[in-house]
Amino acid sequence: MRCLSKSSRRLLAAAGLSLCAAFLYFPFLSASLDDFDSYNFARALFEFAPARFQPHPPGYVWYVWLGRLTLAITGDPHIALTTLSALCGALVCGMLFLSTTALLSSRVALTTV
Repeated sequence: MRCLSKSSRRLLAAAGLSLCAAFLYFPFLSASLDDFDSYNFARALFEFAPARFQPHPPGYVWYVWLGRLTLAITGDPHIALTTLSALCGALVCGMLFLSTTALLSSRVALTTV
């Protein structure tokens, strides 16, 4: 059996960290839209109009587009946006690990995450 390369091990570790972060995020998702800004993002899933602050300028086109894709799966704007935020936050953990291992050691990268 061949061993995994160093880059493959790093990718697996980053995926594992992202998965662990996702499991930590999901129990603590908010139960309602608790801010005027989050309400405007939820409205932007149906009508994107930054001039009317749906959402506020510059509009975050990619976030709203991904929110619409998530809305098609979940059917609820609040669940769609909180799920999207949790998944993006979990992916950031893996990306932070990969960028830190590129500059420093894996041990230091684990402490940054």
